[in-house]
Amino acid sequence: MRLPLIAFAAFIFCSCDTQQTQTKHPMIGAWLAHDGTIFNFRDDGTFHGIDLRKKEIWGNWVTLSKSRIGFQSLLHDSYYHPQYAIIQESNPDAMDYIVTGGTHFISASRIDPAKAAAAIELVVTPRLHLPTKGEAASQD
Repeated sequence: MRLPLIAFAAFIFCSCDTQQTQTKHPMIGAWLAHDGTIFNFRDDGTFHGIDLRKKEIWGNWVTLSKSRIGFQSLLHDSYYHPQYAIIQESNPDAMDYIVTGGTHFISASRIDPAKAAAAIELVVTPRLHLPTKGEAASQD
């Protein structure tokens, strides 16, 4: 009698835990800021995009609450300081973010992830160094 009860309790506990981990943070997705910055926040805690100067950005983000995150670009550490973003519960397709020490928030709107990925690749791909066959590696 005890074994089925323990198994049932374990099933209930595991299914509740699974439901919690499947809930996605509302920040996940693609965003276009009013200054032209594009972010693609991924569910693995990373983001990729292009900044207002059309340079590649990528980094990590952490959940602060149901509607807030903190994030920092690893590629532009001299330009991008740690950032804070918030989504208003009344409008999940709009976010505001600010850099540490900033004087104002920058607004962004949710956009189609496929369009964001295409825009990012248009900027990033031509700047990548893609060695061709037979090209010798540098010995520097």
